[in-house]
Amino acid sequence: MLQADSIFRQASHQKVKELGGNEAFDFFDVASLPTTDFEVIFAIVAAWRGRTIANALPFFSKVNLERTASDLLNRGFNISVAQVDYSPARP
Repeated sequence: MLQADSIFRQASHQKVKELGGNEAFDFFDVASLPTTDFEVIFAIVAAWRGRTIANALPFFSKVNLERTASDLLNRGFNISVAQVDYSPARP
């Protein structure tokens, strides 16, 4: 929505100001959104145990990740994937 709809960008910008957002939240131009200025990071949290994303993710999760990443790349966004290791505490 931020990329495609200037009315949504304006409304979002106004809402952030209403909620007390300062200059730190003023990071996009209301007139247009240059997607190459943004990076989308997919942070995948799992107990990796030395496995790669290709080995650890279920099939349809890989399909959804690839399709979403491709769509964002086609829109001009930069894409990264981060593996965040999670080891549940044992009682």
